[in-house]
This record gives sequence, C-alpha cells and structure tokens, in this order.
Amino acid sequence: MTILDFVLLEDAAYLVADTQATSADSLQPTCFVTKVFPIPNWQGLICGTGSLPFLLAWLTKTAGILTSGFDELDKIAPQLLRDLYPTEEELGPDGAPLTSAIFHLGFSSAEERFVGYAYRSDTGFASERLTYGLSVQPGLGRALDEPISTLPDDLIRIACEQKRQDEAKPILQRVGLGGKLIFYVMELGADMSGGGQVVTIASSICHTFADYPEAYARACAEGGGGAPRN
Repeated sequence: MTILDFVLLEDAAYLVADTQATSADSLQPTCFVTKVFPIPNWQGLICGTGSLPFLLAWLTKTAGILTSGFDELDKIAPQLLRDLYPTEEELGPDGAPLTSAIFHLGFSSAEERFVGYAYRSDTGFASERLTYGLSVQPGLGRALDEPISTLPDDLIRIACEQKRQDEAKPILQRVGLGGKLIFYVMELGADMSGGGQVVTIASSICHTFADYPEAYARACAEGGGGAPRN
C-alpha cells in the first residue's frame, strides 16, 4: 500500500507519496521506491496503490500506446487494465488478492483544466472521474481537524496521521507506510517559446519519517523477499 494524498484543482495539482514498499508475504519493508511518475508528453502524472509490479507494468504498457493524452487514454484504459491485471495480481499473507488502484492526473486540453481519473481493481477498473479537492489514500476514517491551507505542510500532517493509524493496527491488518515523503507540484506556466500555456511538474523530498533508518535496516535484512506492494 502507499500514502497517496493529493489536492486536485482546475489550475494545479499537489501530491505527496511515501517511498516504502512492503513485502506482501512478511509485511516488512523491502525497498524504497518512486510511486509517482511524470509523463511530460501527456502533461500529467501516473501513480498507484497496491501492487508495485502492476503499477510498473502499466507504465511499461502506456509507453507503447498511441494517444494524445489522459482524456483519450481514459476511453481504453479500463479494458487494458483488466487484461493486464491477472498477469501481475499479487496475493496477501491471508491468500486474498491485493487490491490495486491506478491514478491519472493531468491537464486536459479539451477542458483547459486539470483532471483526474481513477481505476480500481475492486470495481473492475471502471473509469472514475475524480472530483476536485482533497483525496487521501489510505482513508483517515474521520474528518480532518483543520482545512488544507499550507502546502506541503498540511499534506505532511495528514501523512503522519495515516502512518500513526496504520501502526496502531495488528500487524496483519497494516498496509505498511513510511520511508520518505515526496511532494509533487503540477501547475500551469507561461510558454516561453511564444504564448499559450504549458504544464510544469516539479518534485522534492519534503519529509523523512523518524523510523526510516530502522525501516531501511529491516529492508536490508529482508533481502527483497516477496512481491513488493507499494
């Protein structure tokens, strides 16, 4: 699983994601990875939760698709994901399939604003148009105490609470969150070559969890065993 929290606006998108990948077998950290991938030619990002091999397989798949952007890709993505998923499906320690979700966030030339789409394994990868505002994965199970006003600080605060809640659960119920938080900024900017608008995408490490050294040591001891889930 992963921390994937974002604020989607018509003129921008802001995300944070953690870097810890956890073994589906032992539920221990196995590595620390990037989970959000800029796709400049489509003016957007691809990210996901659940099975890391599935997310990476989808990235490879999209590299060979002829499409103008996420709006056009949305018409064919559900079926392509359904075809791809059985080849990358992973089982958890209880023998049940891990649920996965793919997210596309980017600028729509047709609508002249940022849009988002989600495709979830538990709904057969049906296309889900994302609403504007805040989205958090995993859910907090309660309303936020304070509104989102300062970035990335407020998203860091949410991520720390998600990690705290996860670690309060019995080990077999945890999804495994941690490592570092990477902050992604996707905004409209001026085209220096002659007017119009372009999308700028930037990223930076904005937070390191206190237990990162310990988690890194456990990942080294784990030796990469088991299929990683992000």
